[in-house]
Amino acid sequence: MNNPVRLAAALGASLVLGWGAAPSSMGAEPAPMRPLPPGQRVSGPGSSDYIHASWSQTVVGAGATACWLFEPADPVPAEAPLVVFMHGWAALDPWLYGAWIEHLLRRGNVVLFPRYQTTLFSNPPGFYTSTVQALRDALRQAGQGDHVKLKPGQVAYVGHSMGAVLSANLAAGAANEGLPPPKALMCVQPGGTRRTPDSIGLDLHDLRTIPTGTLLLSVAGDRDAVVGDVDAVRIYQGAGHLPEADRNLVYFLTDERGSPPLRGNHYAPCSPPCDFCNSPGEPPPGSFPTQLKAALGVALGDYSPLRWLLQTPHGREWMHSRIHCPVYAETFYAPDAMDFDHWRLFDALCETAFTGRNRGQALGNTAAQRGRGSWSDGTRVKELRVITGNVIRLPFSKK
Repeated sequence: MNNPVRLAAALGASLVLGWGAAPSSMGAEPAPMRPLPPGQRVSGPGSSDYIHASWSQTVVGAGATACWLFEPADPVPAEAPLVVFMHGWAALDPWLYGAWIEHLLRRGNVVLFPRYQTTLFSNPPGFYTSTVQALRDALRQAGQGDHVKLKPGQVAYVGHSMGAVLSANLAAGAANEGLPPPKALMCVQPGGTRRTPDSIGLDLHDLRTIPTGTLLLSVAGDRDAVVGDVDAVRIYQGAGHLPEADRNLVYFLTDERGSPPLRGNHYAPCSPPCDFCNSPGEPPPGSFPTQLKAALGVALGDYSPLRWLLQTPHGREWMHSRIHCPVYAETFYAPDAMDFDHWRLFDALCETAFTGRNRGQALGNTAAQRGRGSWSDGTRVKELRVITGNVIRLPFSKK
C-alpha cells in the first residue's frame, strides 16, 4: 500500500467499522464437521512448555514516547533476554498482540512495547524518533532495582506491519542511537514505506548497517491485501550483505481445508486475550459500549471501549457474527496454528541467535522450518514457502 493513510483507514475499518449483518444460517442444514488445525506444540520453539506462570507490567513515559515494560514472574528470573516488540499502525495497545506477548513472557523474556504514536492520525516521520526515545527511557529502568536483569547480548527485535519496518530501521540504526543491536530480527508483514518522496510513510533506512551476524526473517502472507509483500522483499534484499544462511524470506500460505481456516492475511499475528494487560474490566456505571464508541476510541488511541465491547453479551454476539470475515477471525479470536507458527519461527530464531540451537527450525528452507503439522484428518498443512537466495516474486499480492 503506497499511502499509509489508507493503511491506517484499512486497519481502523477492519478492526471496528466493518459491522453489518452476518449471513444467516437459520434453517440451513448443519455443516459437516471439518478437520481441525494443529494445536500448539508441547515442546520446543513456539510450544506451551512454559517456565513462568505470570508477568508484571510497568509503563515508562507518556504519549508517543511511552513504553510498556513487561517482565516474567512466578518465578521471577535472575536475568532474561530482551525482546523489543513493535506494533503496527494504530495497533498501539499491546492487548492486540496479547497472546504472543504473553507467550514470550512465559517463556522467559523481558518485552518492551513502545507506543510511538498517540492516535490513528499521528505523523509517520516522527515514529522512529519517538521509538528511540521510548526505548532509551525504558532501558534506563529495565534491569534496575527490582526489575529483571537483562542478559548481555541476548536482544531480539520483532515487528508487525509498520512496526516491522521500524524494527528493520532500529536494527540498522541501533549503534548510532545508543540502543542494543539485535541478534535476531523478524519483520512480519512489513508495510508503510514511502514509494515516492512526496508520499506519506516511513523511509526505509540503509539496512547494510545491520551488523553482520544478525539473523533475519522477513515474513509475508499470501493473502495480505493491506500491504502485500513489497516491503518484505525490500527488507530481505536491503539486508543482502548478511550471509545467505542467516536470512530468509518466508511466505505463509493459506490453507482452508478445515475450521478454523488458516489464512495468510494481514492480521494473522494478532490475537488479543481480553484479560491481557491493562484490561479495563467492566465499563463505568451507566456506560453502554457500542461499536461507534469502540471505533472512535481506536481512532483516538484508546482501546478501552473496544475491550469493554468485546466483554459484553452484545459485543460477543457482534464478534462471533464476524467469523464470516477472515480479518475478524484472525484479529479477535483465540490463537490458532497461524499464531503458533509465527511464535515458533521467532522462538527458534532467538534460540539460534542466542545459543546456536534450533537453526533448522528458524532458517535454511529445511523441512523443520517449513513444516506446520497436520489437520486432524492427517492431511499436512500447507508448508511455508521459504526463499534463501535470489528473490523470486510470487504472484500473491498486487501492492
